[in-house]
Amino acid sequence: MHRCFPWLTLYRFYQVKFNQIGVTKARGLMPLAILRKLGRHSDDAEDTVSLLRREDSTENVAAGVFPLVNKNRRTTLIATMEYDIEDWAIKVKIGGLGVMAQLMGKNLESQDLIWVVPCVGGIDYPDDPDEPSVDPMKVTILGKPYMVNVRVHQLKNITYVLLDAPVFRAQSKSEPYPPRMDDLDSAIYYSAWNQCIALTIKRYPTIDLYHINDYHGALAPLYLLPQTIPVALSLHNAEFQGLWPMRTPKERQEVCSVYNLNPVIVQRYVQFGSVFNLLHAGASYIRIHQRGFGAVGVSKKYGKRSWARYPIFWGLDEIGQLPNPDPSDTAALSDGQGSPIVIDEQFESGRAELKRQAQEWANLDQRPDAELLVFVGRWSMQKGVDLIADVMPALLEENDKVQLICVGPVIDLYGKFAALKLSAIMKKYPGRVYSKPEFTALPPYIFSGAEFALIPSRDEPFGLVAVEFGRKGALGIGARVGGLGQMVSHYYCSAQEFHYVLMLLCFAETFFADSTLFSLAGGSPWSPPALRTCCISSRRP
Repeated sequence: MHRCFPWLTLYRFYQVKFNQIGVTKARGLMPLAILRKLGRHSDDAEDTVSLLRREDSTENVAAGVFPLVNKNRRTTLIATMEYDIEDWAIKVKIGGLGVMAQLMGKNLESQDLIWVVPCVGGIDYPDDPDEPSVDPMKVTILGKPYMVNVRVHQLKNITYVLLDAPVFRAQSKSEPYPPRMDDLDSAIYYSAWNQCIALTIKRYPTIDLYHINDYHGALAPLYLLPQTIPVALSLHNAEFQGLWPMRTPKERQEVCSVYNLNPVIVQRYVQFGSVFNLLHAGASYIRIHQRGFGAVGVSKKYGKRSWARYPIFWGLDEIGQLPNPDPSDTAALSDGQGSPIVIDEQFESGRAELKRQAQEWANLDQRPDAELLVFVGRWSMQKGVDLIADVMPALLEENDKVQLICVGPVIDLYGKFAALKLSAIMKKYPGRVYSKPEFTALPPYIFSGAEFALIPSRDEPFGLVAVEFGRKGALGIGARVGGLGQMVSHYYCSAQEFHYVLMLLCFAETFFADSTLFSLAGGSPWSPPALRTCCISSRRP
């Protein structure tokens, strides 16, 4: 038996699975009737109805969260730093949250949306003569009142509430978020942001639901207490939580004064250990006022992974799942098992020119036979950019056809160290490596001209980059973690995503295993055009 165990482990973690349409939830072995008798009926309709029922007590007034509103349309409030105002041709988008916010604005026509957004520097917001005059909002920071100018713009079913103040104008279209989330400047920003969201809720009493995205606006409901509002918390990236130290009475008093919150409320909702934690405020609000119901992750696995990994969520029974859709796929999902693979010869014939354009953009040697690898994303430990910097020298020596493009903003010391390494590699291999450690708007041929997208993430809530590259025919090479693993790509599995040596070995093995790089479906070799066609035509839930 001891001889079989390694092979079972290898088969369990490294078998190649072909997924045609979405994912299916594993069914338990115990019949539903037995589960009901044992009291495990959380998925039953009865339990759901009872959970949505309103209660009279103020402690659980939002336990009737998401009530069945007796009106034709629901009104939902969202507040994001990334946004899209279509008729003004204004788009502030740098990541997955911006893509999903844009999707909500375009596809939730059955609801009325009130969308709170900040006015950032470098953008000219048009004057509208028909725009109604709106009173400014008064926020209190460090005991002093400050005025935030407000504009209201109506587009179809969306009411944009634009906040205009120097603290918001200090950000830009390419950097809409404060660079840090632990200093005084960022605390002032998020204090003004959350207070303005709360004041918006007071100005629009018809709001039925406040949809919180990550930690940025999780504090707003606390300014309404003892009144409550139903909330839904979507976790796009729970690693970022908004943290400020509260180790001493002085730090505690300063943080409470910046955020204009009573220390008693801070202790009950926000404080986690000796830290002021914005995301914990959202989790605590759901735990206290909604019986722990209302938090979801943006992919099938991410909710469970977040609940297990971050102690701030352990007061909740679970974190559900509300998988992000594929931004480029809005068609109805058919009942069939997918259409047969038909290679688009016209698309394949044009890929050579797209690759040439990508090589020209990055000042690489314009070789038709080159294998172009691209990494696009934040340069951080979470995204695994340090693994790319460590693996590439050996890969460039092993295969003279390999070319690399790495683009994205530096977030932490892992990213900074990787930027230094890749800068040295770019000098050592001129014409084969392009490194640009800053936020850059990429032309479409970077996605369409790449053979492979590098995704060595240690944690990935959704994996939008795999979808973006996959829809253009580029296969992914990376870790099967979180939301990754549904697009046709080559993945490695590691039981310890944060063990550097294991991650490095797995990532390197993926490159050097040439015999398996283009092999799927139980070892049957597929041509690269066929694999690209699978990426382009595959459906996600």
